[in-house]
Amino acid sequence: MPKYDKILKPGEEIPEEFRRIVSEHFDEKNIEKLKRFGGRIQVSLTAPYTDRKLQKKTNIVIDEELISQLTISPEETAEILSKMTMKQIKALAQFINFPLASSTTVEQARGQVLSYLFSDETWKKISR
Repeated sequence: MPKYDKILKPGEEIPEEFRRIVSEHFDEKNIEKLKRFGGRIQVSLTAPYTDRKLQKKTNIVIDEELISQLTISPEETAEILSKMTMKQIKALAQFINFPLASSTTVEQARGQVLSYLFSDETWKKISR
């Protein structure tokens, strides 16, 4: 994901565009230290963002019961898949005998598994 680094030399003031943000998130002691010794302010964008803490709390057992839940509706399946880690998605794909490329991103894997699970439904709609 893209990021921007602003390098500050010792004694250099924090640019105004960063001052408010830095003041909101860091105490004055750290800000003074940054001014005195110099340092780096880094801004990065992460989109889409998945909270790893939420994923790890979700202990998903991959079994026939999960598969029956996943095949109810594409919307519910997308919601469940969005909470799964890549490791869990790979285990799910293996369970349903669906091959995933090792270079597949988590978003691609979610989309591919979702398409695979509802492929019969899709083909039925096409053939009408």
